[in-house]
Amino acid sequence: MGFPQHLISMIASLYHNQKATIRWNNANCEPFNIEKGVRQGCILSPHLFNLYTEQIMRQADIDDMGINIGGRDITNPRYADNTALLSDNLTSMKRILHRVNNAGQQAGLILNAKKTKVMHIPASKESSNVEPDIKIDRTSLENVDDFKYLGSIKTSDGTCTKDINTRMAMAKQGMCINRMLELWDALVEFFTAEKLEAGEKATDRLKRILAYFEDKSSKAYALFLQYSLPLFTEANLLLQKEEPVMHLLQERLHDVATDLLVAFVKPTSIVSSKDLYAIEHDKRKNQKDREELSIGEKTRAYLESSKGHGLSNTAITNFYEDVRAFYSKSLTYMFSKLPMQKEELRKANVLNVAQRARSKYEDIRFWLNRFPCLSRNIDIDKLQTEFAKFQVDALTGLDLEERVDKLWGKIAMIRCADSDPKYARLSSVMLGLLAIPHSNADAERVFSLVRKNKTEARASMSRQLLSDIIILKASMLANEMVCHTFELSKDVLLKLKQ
Repeated sequence: MGFPQHLISMIASLYHNQKATIRWNNANCEPFNIEKGVRQGCILSPHLFNLYTEQIMRQADIDDMGINIGGRDITNPRYADNTALLSDNLTSMKRILHRVNNAGQQAGLILNAKKTKVMHIPASKESSNVEPDIKIDRTSLENVDDFKYLGSIKTSDGTCTKDINTRMAMAKQGMCINRMLELWDALVEFFTAEKLEAGEKATDRLKRILAYFEDKSSKAYALFLQYSLPLFTEANLLLQKEEPVMHLLQERLHDVATDLLVAFVKPTSIVSSKDLYAIEHDKRKNQKDREELSIGEKTRAYLESSKGHGLSNTAITNFYEDVRAFYSKSLTYMFSKLPMQKEELRKANVLNVAQRARSKYEDIRFWLNRFPCLSRNIDIDKLQTEFAKFQVDALTGLDLEERVDKLWGKIAMIRCADSDPKYARLSSVMLGLLAIPHSNADAERVFSLVRKNKTEARASMSRQLLSDIIILKASMLANEMVCHTFELSKDVLLKLKQ
C-alpha cells in the first residue's frame, strides 16, 4: 500500500513478543504470549484492522463485480468487522465469495460459514421463493429473509417495517433509562475525571451533569421512571398505529387509567366510586401510604439501602410526594386530553368482530344518525337483519386476529348459497366507519412524507410535482410495492428527458 518501512518496523516492534496476564482475586496468573489480534484499547487498532481487511479486498480483486449505484460499483461495504458482500446476480456473488475466501486464507483469515448468512433480494415477487445455494469450502450458507447490519435490520423485501417495529420494542422497554442506570457508576467516574481535568475551566453544564449523577435522589427518580414509563407504552404504540384501531381505544385507555389509579389510590376509594373518572385522586386522603405506593421493587430497595448514606429522610419524603404528583398529573392529563369518555369510542366497539355477540344494533343506529352518508342507498331493515345474522355466524375460515379493515374486507366477500354477498350492507357501513382516523398519526406521516420529498436540495420543486410524487408513492404503498422497484417505460423516460 506504499507505507514507509520505518513505520512498518515501529508497528511490528509494538506487537513483537507481546505478553499478558489475568488478574483474579488480587492475584495474577502466569504471563502468556499473545499471538493473534490487535491490542485492545490502542488507538492504532481500528486503523490496523481496516488496513488488514483493505489488503484482503484488494487481493481478491472484486471491484467490478458488485451493484452499480450512481455509476459506482459497490461490492463490500465495511465497518470494523461488519462486512457485507454485494452482487446483482448469483454467479458474481459466488465468484466474489470465492475470491474473498481465498484472499483471506492467504492472509490468515478464515471465513466462518456458521456466522455467514445469505439474503437474496428478488427482482420481483414471482422469484421470491428461489433460494440461492452459496457455499464456503463445500459448506452451504444459511439463507435468511433479514439480518442486522450496524444495528439496523435489513430485509429481503426492501422495507423498513421490521426495523421500525424492533426499535419501537426497544423504546417500549425504556432502553434509554435502562442504559443510563447500567452505566450510572461509570458515568459518575467519567464526569468526575472530566471535571478534574478541566479544573477551573470546567463548564457549568459539566458541573450540573456531575451534580445530577452524584445526587442519590437522581438515581431513585431514574429507577422509578424505569418502572412507571412502561405503563404508558401500550397506549402510545396503539395511537401511533397505521391500521384502524378505533374499536380498541376505549378499552385500552381505560386499562391505562386503571393501572395508574391502582398504583397510588386506595382500593376503598376506587371501589366506592361509581365513576372511574370522578375519583378525587389528587386528594391526599384518597392516596395510599408510602409503603403501599407502586414504585417498583428496585426503587424501594435502593431507597432502603441509601437511607442515611447520602439520602436524607427529607429527600425520601419529597420523593414519595413527587411520585404521587406524577401519577395524579398523568391521570389529569389523560382525562383532559384523550377522548376516553366520548360516546363515539364506546359505540366504536361494534367494529370488533371478535366481540360481535355482545354488540348492539343500537351502536350502528348511533353511527347512522351521526353520519347519514353511511346509510345512503341502504335498506335499513335489511341492514339490521344482516347484523343479527352476523352476530351468530361462526365465520369459519377467518382469522379474527387479523387487522380489522382487512377482516371486514373479507367479510364483505362472504357469499350466500345464491352467490349474493351475505353482508354487503353491514360491511359497507363498517368499512365506512374504519375510514375515521383514531389519532393524528396519519397527518404527521403526511407532513413527514412532504419533508422527505421536498428537501433543501429540491427547494424549487413545484406543488404539483410534489403532489404527483406523493400520490404515486401512496398508490404503490397501497399495492404493497416498494418505490425503488418502480420502473418507468422508455416513452415516459424519453418525455422526461425532453
